[in-house]
Amino acid sequence: MKFALLLQLLDESKNDISKTTALLRYSKSQSQDHVLDLFRFFQSIRSKKICTTQDLLIWTKEICNLPDWLFEKSLSHCNDVLDAINLLLPINVESVKLTLPYVQNLYTLKFNDENQIKEFVTKQWSLLDHDIDRYFFNRIITGNFRLKISDLILFDFLAAYFETTRINISIFHALNLLHSKSDIKKQLKTGKSKALIKKFEPVKEVEYIEVNIEELSLHEYYVVTPIWIGVEIQIIKFNHDIIIWDLTKQIKIYIEEFLYQKFKSRDEDFIVNAIYISSKSQNSKSNTYIIITDFISIGQNIEFSKSLQKQTNFIEQWILSLDEREGIYSNECLNFQNHIELSTYYNQMDLNKYVSILVELPDESKRILRPELFQLKAVLLYAQKKDQTFSHYYDQYTFGVLQLSTIVPIVKLDADLEETEVIEIHQFILENTIERFGPVRSISPQLIFNLQYSRIERSKRHKSGIILKNAKIISTSFHSALDELSRLSHIVQKAIMEEEN
Repeated sequence: MKFALLLQLLDESKNDISKTTALLRYSKSQSQDHVLDLFRFFQSIRSKKICTTQDLLIWTKEICNLPDWLFEKSLSHCNDVLDAINLLLPINVESVKLTLPYVQNLYTLKFNDENQIKEFVTKQWSLLDHDIDRYFFNRIITGNFRLKISDLILFDFLAAYFETTRINISIFHALNLLHSKSDIKKQLKTGKSKALIKKFEPVKEVEYIEVNIEELSLHEYYVVTPIWIGVEIQIIKFNHDIIIWDLTKQIKIYIEEFLYQKFKSRDEDFIVNAIYISSKSQNSKSNTYIIITDFISIGQNIEFSKSLQKQTNFIEQWILSLDEREGIYSNECLNFQNHIELSTYYNQMDLNKYVSILVELPDESKRILRPELFQLKAVLLYAQKKDQTFSHYYDQYTFGVLQLSTIVPIVKLDADLEETEVIEIHQFILENTIERFGPVRSISPQLIFNLQYSRIERSKRHKSGIILKNAKIISTSFHSALDELSRLSHIVQKAIMEEEN
């Protein structure tokens, strides 16, 4: 399979499996070094704009030497301008294929002026295969090639190629051990029932020790009270890695992903996907392990779309800035004989501790229970489609509350609801639209929603003067009246009282 065909398959694929399959098909005829280069290329790919589509049209017209009316007529027969340009350009008898090294080189090119760019582009047109190779060349140089493949797909692809598991690939990638099949198989000789332990020695080289995972048994489910992360814990975060920190020995253990059940732990300061296990002795703090699998956010106004190095640096700086605290979490194992005992404890939970209960149900499914925070009633004011291309329904809503005798916008939320509810709301929006502003519809204020939030922050940028943190939609209330709406003054007053308490 040629590289341009791979780009086409990835561009047209709508699901992860087809993308992984396309990558594997392409890699069958490639060397291991080429496959690893491919992996790194898709991890770091960015849009590269050398010239505009309008420039390509002007140069194409000069090469084709067509009258204006015929040139315009030719363009109108194609939905894609770049595809039309490719069809109008002369067919090359002896052509060059678009390859991975060729595309990698495109991202490094620099030009002094427009004449250099024109000379380069027209020369490549005369060399490249007129099929899809030249088409993707045009997309890349105009910045219209925005193919983004998630790390999950890339790790699945490499795991299948190297005949191992996704978690091992992510570990080897994080530790810069992705070199060849023989190296990876050598690292995997311990088998599924073993773990890799990395000792942190400031001077000595990294040492790997085999440990039987069966010595670490899954224990009861805990009530988890988040406290601060202690400064004595060494934080190193890698995408998709499963990492365990021994709270006293400074040992990091990598464990096979499929052996443990994941669940989410959430509080005001950070949100993580985590797995909690304990060794046989529950008395010592050093025998409790926390596996962190994915940081979403830490602290306020931190968006973890940044690079891995920036994430790691921020976490380290954040920990060093804290006062010395005891431990990462305080874990308490509670046993409930029935649902009444559980409900009683749940209703008496201290909101200030942000306690979560993980409950294992009879059907072996897991549920996380959290105390309800603040609630309010707000009316739907505006609606739009979150994704204008693929959304069939209006699924992003702006809500308002009462301020004196008027309604002011207070929060904008995605529709985290069942599909039947979204369809019902969508129909209401269509029937009660007052006016439209591009993709946004202004809705007659009739439909009331019950919302939940954890706290508020002051904001001069927002009309209401506040921001609702961790807000979400609880339910719709088609039969509520406007006089049941929450008042902005009451929301602010409630927040002030909570701060004083």
